[in-house]
Amino acid sequence: MLNELAHFSLNIALGFAVLGTIIPLLGATLRRSSWMQLASVFALLQFLLVAFTFGVLTRFRPIAIFIGRFCLWSAHARLCDIGFLFAFGGAQLPYTQADDL
Repeated sequence: MLNELAHFSLNIALGFAVLGTIIPLLGATLRRSSWMQLASVFALLQFLLVAFTFGVLTRFRPIAIFIGRFCLWSAHARLCDIGFLFAFGGAQLPYTQADDL
């Protein structure tokens, strides 16, 4: 669920980027300083949404790799499945050889 929320926040950040480009340009064309001052607000919102996405997507990956490698070599594989169920909402994160790189 957090991955979908991160994806949604990136979409919202894209919308803010478009609005943050169009509205200040229109403000400069129409000589409305209040519209031009909105550029910094849109930039801040865009930064916060992208930072949220980065935080969500990088928080769980190292934990999952560690648990996956522990479970791969452990005799307690059933307990590891239960740990994945509680820690990641049932998402099974398989160990792949790409994680070795």
